Amino acid sequence: MTSLHPCVAALVCSAPLIAHAQDAPAPPDPAAELREKLTKVLHVEPFVDKDKTVSLSYVLTERKEAADWKSKGFDKCEVNTVHVKGRDKVTGLEVGAGSRSPGRALQRLTWTGDFELKLRVQVLVSPQSASFCLLLGKKVGVLWGQRLVKPSGFKPLTKEGKLDRTVYKEGRVVELHVVRKETKLTIKCDGLRTDEREFRRGELDRIQIGFMAFN
Repeated sequence: MTSLHPCVAALVCSAPLIAHAQDAPAPPDPAAELREKLTKVLHVEPFVDKDKTVSLSYVLTERKEAADWKSKGFDKCEVNTVHVKGRDKVTGLEVGAGSRSPGRALQRLTWTGDFELKLRVQVLVSPQSASFCLLLGKKVGVLWGQRLVKPSGFKPLTKEGKLDRTVYKEGRVVELHVVRKETKLTIKCDGLRTDEREFRRGELDRIQIGFMAFN
């Protein structure tokens, strides 16, 4: 069983620099406009950083946050408080994956353009046959949050990528970081770069972000 904890995703939207007369109407603010649109469709409150980045934060301690994620195929996928032996109890998105078929969960937005995704993942119980993969659309995955692969069959998309499942041992919380900058994806696990690749223009556009898991 896999437990996913605070997840932060950021959509990058830089406001243009526009010179205008003092009495002219203020120029449009793309970041503010995007924030307003997201507020109407999501169950979390978007916020705008100083650099005009619109960010979403899913702490996943309230059930309403999970409503922004559509899941199927899991034995369990719900906000829950988990009691870990020898540790304090933890509240997050608890995911129970079966062995019959992969379970999937997708965030409801369609993403285009640069983005940054940060997650904290804790694996409580995991047989050797289990797999966990972040989904960046239908054709790109990040196996165990480290290696760029095809979601179907987990064929590696690079030769240099690194994968180490032992970082999840003993219920350790692992921090994952995915950055899209133009056509490049960079993957980091606990601060160390584990994979990177340039994609063709358009390959990373109009994607849904999520994850899949099975035992």
